[in-house]
Amino acid sequence: MMRHSFLKHNPVVVAIYNALLSYRCKSVKRFFFVATTGRSGSESLSEAFKIVPGAVSLHEPYPVMYNDYAVEIDRDKYFERIFWKVKRINIKRAAAGHAYYLETNHQFVKNFIASAMACFQEKIGVIHLVRDPVKVAASFYAVGSIPGKTPQGKLYLLNPADETNAIQISDLLFFHPDFAHDFFKCLWYWYETEARIKQLKQQYASVPWIRLETEDLNSVDKMKNFFRQLNVDVDRDQLKSLVGIRRNTKGRNKTQVIGQAECDAMHEKLKKEMEKRYGPEFWR
Repeated sequence: MMRHSFLKHNPVVVAIYNALLSYRCKSVKRFFFVATTGRSGSESLSEAFKIVPGAVSLHEPYPVMYNDYAVEIDRDKYFERIFWKVKRINIKRAAAGHAYYLETNHQFVKNFIASAMACFQEKIGVIHLVRDPVKVAASFYAVGSIPGKTPQGKLYLLNPADETNAIQISDLLFFHPDFAHDFFKCLWYWYETEARIKQLKQQYASVPWIRLETEDLNSVDKMKNFFRQLNVDVDRDQLKSLVGIRRNTKGRNKTQVIGQAECDAMHEKLKKEMEKRYGPEFWR
């Protein structure tokens, strides 16, 4: 067993195996990843992509790349090491012999986009999946996933107190009584993620970025047009059998629910504060 483990992680063996997988991935036209907040229909997109001829489509495959690192460890180096040691191998293994690879994983933007860009270079493409901010925030709040607070929120989401955030309002979210409600943290997470995606689009301007609204997943015509933008052809009848089907059912067991009017009021309140600090176009 020890010998097998040694061979598995030996740098020379890994390099040879990676070269073999790279050769087997010569057929891959594009490695697609999804830039999104989560709770946005990414699992439904993954299912829809499976009808693409020659495609392999995976939703949050191992390693997921969530925030399971120790506090004292350098976050960027941690995820970089995992990507080059494990994740790139798993991606290539799954993609070998296929024409397209899709991974729907909202950790992509947060934890491994730089490594993926360096690894797949001109073959990479990004799908920017966007859902209404109030709906995303309400979904996270409903399942108790609160950024920077609950165990699930700390594991999967961004932390409002992180000094590298594009939108710095932790003073409001943690210390101002008017913004003490956890729903504000969930709203902030949407805007912070979208602000980062805006920066990443500028940083990787040569990479194809295809925008898809979550609501488009319910329209055959819009999904047909989406696949056309990806330069792939899909069967319309197969699309009809897929659109409008909800895949991720975690939100059905809601533990915390807020009325729509209250959600909208909190959204407007937080937006005004963010606009005061960053201007009306701060996240667009």
